[in-house]
Amino acid sequence: MKNKKCGLVITGGLAPGKEWFEYIKDRIAIIVAADSGFHTARALGAKIDFVVGDMDSIEDRSVL
Repeated sequence: MKNKKCGLVITGGLAPGKEWFEYIKDRIAIIVAADSGFHTARALGAKIDFVVGDMDSIEDRSVL
């Protein structure tokens, strides 16, 4: 995967640790947060490009 860009979809549930994200973040061209994955993505410090889902787990919509 050297020098190739990829997309990352972050969902709810168990997520890899911040170390893993730091290791791959320079290879990610686009990040999609799916529903409660929005909270996971923010906790990882990810720059979210798109949020998909019904948004029922996002209480404060002003963060979108």
